[in-house]
Amino acid sequence: MRLSVEEYRHGVLYWSPDSPSAVRVANAPEPGHDRVWSAPLTSPHGSVLPFPLLADAAIELEPLAPASDERPSRVRLERLGEQGVETYVWEDDFSRGAVILPLVPDYGRYHHLLVATPYLTWLEPCAVRVGNAAIRFDLVPEERKVPSEANQRDIAEGRFPERFEWVDAVVPRGQIEILAPGETDEGAMLNAAAIHGLVTLCLGSEATGVILGRYSYDVPGPGDGEWRHTTSSVVEPQVTDPRVQSVEIAQTAEFDLIDRTLPLLFPAQNIANGIARARRIALRSYERGMRAPSFLDKFLAFFMGVEVVVRSCETGDPPRPVLAPLLKEDQFLAALEELQPKYEDVDLVAMISRVFAQVPITEHFRHFTVRRGLSDSQGQFIRTKNLRYGLVHGRGVFIGPEQAGEAQQLLLRLLRCELTPPDAMRWEALPQIGGMMLAGPLEAPGTPSITAYQVKNFRIGQ
Repeated sequence: MRLSVEEYRHGVLYWSPDSPSAVRVANAPEPGHDRVWSAPLTSPHGSVLPFPLLADAAIELEPLAPASDERPSRVRLERLGEQGVETYVWEDDFSRGAVILPLVPDYGRYHHLLVATPYLTWLEPCAVRVGNAAIRFDLVPEERKVPSEANQRDIAEGRFPERFEWVDAVVPRGQIEILAPGETDEGAMLNAAAIHGLVTLCLGSEATGVILGRYSYDVPGPGDGEWRHTTSSVVEPQVTDPRVQSVEIAQTAEFDLIDRTLPLLFPAQNIANGIARARRIALRSYERGMRAPSFLDKFLAFFMGVEVVVRSCETGDPPRPVLAPLLKEDQFLAALEELQPKYEDVDLVAMISRVFAQVPITEHFRHFTVRRGLSDSQGQFIRTKNLRYGLVHGRGVFIGPEQAGEAQQLLLRLLRCELTPPDAMRWEALPQIGGMMLAGPLEAPGTPSITAYQVKNFRIGQ
């Protein structure tokens, strides 16, 4: 669900069980004043309130036809307050006041990741909500030096200015806030990194940004313990060139794509789903590769993501072990029995059976890509796999921007294919600088190419 800031400030209502009932919300400016009731809200998985929440709120249920014996026992209202997300929870007796949960959308463990994007902005703030995961795209005013109006006019008309003139201005700088659930603190942190990887995949490399802070929240249910909040200080220095022109991006196409793909990471609020978990790990590897300080670290992170996708994201029949049929050949078994006396401490048949039962990564990749129409990436994978094999076996292998860029391009294609239906994307040549791939945005079906991205990586003053 993609929300404007105004809609998020009004609030989103959820209830369970999701029986055919409607919920009405009442507001009053202060306790004791007359309440004004909303029209019936009928979507249990997210109904946006028609007005902002005031000081004195109440709810009531209204059965819908066909009526159900199972009425909602829990109603949750999530909204964007002055200090961030805040949630009102009514349970069982709705005549009582709500329990207010600050900073989180529900009970449980969460990780809050705050990322500044100095070289990326958008037309207006918004939020994307799926399950208990939330992404906020905010705009923060920042003092910068920008080209003069004459320079900007030259650039807009396709001319390169003869001389740059810089003027002081307050410009909006993008800021991304990610709130991710998890069964443990570490699990929530990894889920937040996966969401950040998805955002980078959809918006481009500029969304990698600078991490400003990390926060962990543990909000147990009633009677299960005390609320816990752990804060991490700024983990990366914010170093930016003040003479950079941020470029606005096409919000509708790209943010709608995030809204459409985020449920693939958190299906029906079941974060234990195996394929969804593999997708999150692969996106975490992509995010880690984008942030890694060296090309070697980038290469290893990207290749790990490739392995996770092809081994764990296949939904059809898995590839069969290539050598397993040999164990049914009488001649092969007879040869093993003949060799057995030379290896008294090893059960040759058992050991080779274990080895032959394994499916090599090359076969996993071939099986995955043939089914997804990506057979032309076989050569790219073999080159990358051989480099990785040399690294882990201590051979003298050089990893530079070209090798890391090829591993990133490989993972990028697999993730795009895994997270977006084939008929909803167009493969295009992605820009490269110094051999290192700069990830372009995914494209939603039927949308024109995003011209803003063509100049997103243009640096003025460098």
